[in-house]
Amino acid sequence: ESSIETPELTVAVLPRSGSIALLQMESRLHSSKLEDVMDLAVEGCKHIHKKLDEAVLAAAADLAAKLSH
Repeated sequence: ESSIETPELTVAVLPRSGSIALLQMESRLHSSKLEDVMDLAVEGCKHIHKKLDEAVLAAAADLAAKLSH
C-alpha cells in the first residue's frame, strides 16, 4: 500500500552477479538513508529469489514424480 510519507524504491538484482538491473525511486529520500535502504532492498531481492527458486524446484520435482508413474 502506498503512502505519501513513505519513500518507494523499486530494485531488481541479477542473482548470479549481484548487479543492480533496475533502480527506481518514486519519492524523495534523504541521502543519509540511501545506503541502508539499498542494503535492505538487495537483501529482500536475494530472499525473494531464494523462495522463487525453491518453489520452481519443488514444482519440477513434483512434475517429474508424476510423469515417472
